[in-house]
Amino acid sequence: MAKYMDNNGINAIVNLIRGWQEPKLSLSAICEAAEPLVGKLSSRQSLNAHEPVVTAYQTKKKRLKAEAPKIRAQLARILHQPGL
Repeated sequence: MAKYMDNNGINAIVNLIRGWQEPKLSLSAICEAAEPLVGKLSSRQSLNAHEPVVTAYQTKKKRLKAEAPKIRAQLARILHQPGL
């Protein structure tokens, strides 16, 4: 795929990443989820060519990694409640 993406496409992908709700984030998943937003299937390399996308991705990955232990602890409490 071509690395060219206009500012609207870049902003759409950055917003997609910022609003990501899944516990795991990958460039492949972003490529698939962004296809309807930008009208084409972008490659991981194409996403990596745009600094705003890279920054949003790295920031979200760090946030998800930091939240993972909290989510696991909450899940463990839920699963160990009497009566479940």
